[in-house]
Order: sequence, then structure tokens, then C-alpha cells
Amino acid sequence: MYRLGRWAMTGPVYRRPALLLYHMLHVFVRNVYGIELYKDAVIGRRFLIGHQGSIVIHQYCRIGDDCMIRQGATIGAADVFGPDDAPELGNNVEIGAGAMIMGKVRIGNNVKIGPNAVVSTDVPDNSTVFAPQSRIISWG
Repeated sequence: MYRLGRWAMTGPVYRRPALLLYHMLHVFVRNVYGIELYKDAVIGRRFLIGHQGSIVIHQYCRIGDDCMIRQGATIGAADVFGPDDAPELGNNVEIGAGAMIMGKVRIGNNVKIGPNAVVSTDVPDNSTVFAPQSRIISWG
């Protein structure tokens, strides 16, 4: 669905009728699989969605080659929604289940973002980001 939309949008004018099919498929994928992915996003080769469900990708996001995203992840804007406010992911980035990448941030190459992590700052190459450590609280 995404690749069809990119093909229709970036090519000659005679490809424009394919956008109607893209819009129908976009609604189907969003409603059935729970994946919000627009044709305006720039996604590299071998992009993998590990598990379906509740995945939101910013309309103007840039994602490099060999990236993987798991269920419940969000790549989106923090407060302003525009082409200049979208996250940018490098090559070979893995995003864990429930992770959120918010705002105009740059995620470097070979980065792993753990489950339920919230990323709102730039992450350098060859790094790993985790959510805060769990705590045990005793009652009584």
C-alpha cells in the first residue's frame, strides 16, 4: 500500500489515478491492521513491521534502510505537525513494542530502542535506549 502510494505520487501525471486505489488500501490497512502509514513518509529498503497493531508513523517521517518496528510503536510529532517537525531514523534501527519517538529528533544508525521507551532527544549512532528500570515497592 505504501509503495503504491509513493509510486503514484512521485511519478508522471498518468500515475495519479492509482492514488484512488492507495487511499482505499490506506483506510483498509488502518482499520483492519491498525497501522497508520502515509505515502508522504520516506521509508528505505527492507523496512519490516514485526507485528501489526497500533503502529503510527508520522506523515513526513524519514526512515532509513533495514529498520524494524514492533507493535504499539509511535513515531510522531510532539506538538507541531509539519514536514520540518518529523523524526528522522538512520539505517538499521530497531524499535521495540510500545516505544515512542516524539518530535524533531534524529536517531542514528545501528540504534536499538527498547520496549516502552520514550525518545524525545537525538540518539547517536551505535546506541541502545531503554525505558526506566522497574522498581519493586513493598506494601505493609
